Amino acid sequence: MHVWSRRYLGIAAGVLAACAAAAASAQAPIPEREAALRAAFARHVADETRTLTCVAVMQPEHLEGAKTGWNEILGLTAEVLERGRFPKVTIATLLSNAQAETLMREPIDAERTRASCLADKAWEQHFNKFMSYHLVGDVREIVEGHR
Repeated sequence: MHVWSRRYLGIAAGVLAACAAAAASAQAPIPEREAALRAAFARHVADETRTLTCVAVMQPEHLEGAKTGWNEILGLTAEVLERGRFPKVTIATLLSNAQAETLMREPIDAERTRASCLADKAWEQHFNKFMSYHLVGDVREIVEGHR
C-alpha cells in the first residue's frame, strides 16, 4: 500500500503543478513577439486608415484599388504569421481589426477631411510610394526575431 500512496502522490503533485503552470501562463504578460506584432499593426493600421480616408476624399477613383491592395497585403502578412507558427486566434484578431472595410466603417466628414489631407500630405507619400507593403517586412522581421 505504501508504494501506491507514493505513486498517487506523485501523480497528484504532477497534476497540481500542471494546473498551477496553466493558471500562471493564463495570467502571464503577452509574449514579446506578440506585443511587437501588435505595436507594428497599430502603427501601420493608423497610417493606412489615414491614407484610405484621404484617398476616399481626395482621389475617390482610387479608393477601391487602395482597399483591395491593403487587404492583399494583409493576406501576405497572414502567410508570414502562419509560417511563424503564431496561433490562429492571434492572426485572426490582428487581421480582422485591420481589414480595409473595418478601417473605413466610420462616416467621413468630407470637408474637414479634405482640409486635413491638404494640410498634412504624409498620406499621399504613403499611398504613392506603396508604403503599405512595409507591414509585411516589419512582421517578417518580428517573426524571424530581428526586432
